[in-house]
Amino acid sequence: MMNIRELLEQYNSKLLKIEKLKKKILEISNADVSLGAFAYDDVKVQAGRQSSKVESQAITRQDTMDEMHKMIDDLEVDISITNRAIGILKSKNQKIIRMKYISNLSIGEIADELCMSDDGVMKNISSSIITMQKELELL
Repeated sequence: MMNIRELLEQYNSKLLKIEKLKKKILEISNADVSLGAFAYDDVKVQAGRQSSKVESQAITRQDTMDEMHKMIDDLEVDISITNRAIGILKSKNQKIIRMKYISNLSIGEIADELCMSDDGVMKNISSSIITMQKELELL
């Protein structure tokens, strides 16, 4: 079962990982374009012949990109689930959760900005997490 607190705490790191994976895929893809331009024009594959080193590298790169796309898909599912859980909250509670877990503000900073007590912010976060966790259990 998914834990909403963990999803919230990992939200920004998952977004960052998605961005890094997309950049890496682009780098690999660009390398494949330059590799393919010179390699496949001169390589003739004969029936029954083992693939060339260049062909093997291209296949390995494609497999790597496929794995990275799968990782991105999984991370995006977690982001979507987290956003959906936040979305069921009342707007003030959404704001507090986003301030805490997405903007990484401290309890004191949130309390100051919203003219609330630290205790009020902590109670709001606790009750919001319970509400979101119940929603996740229904999924």
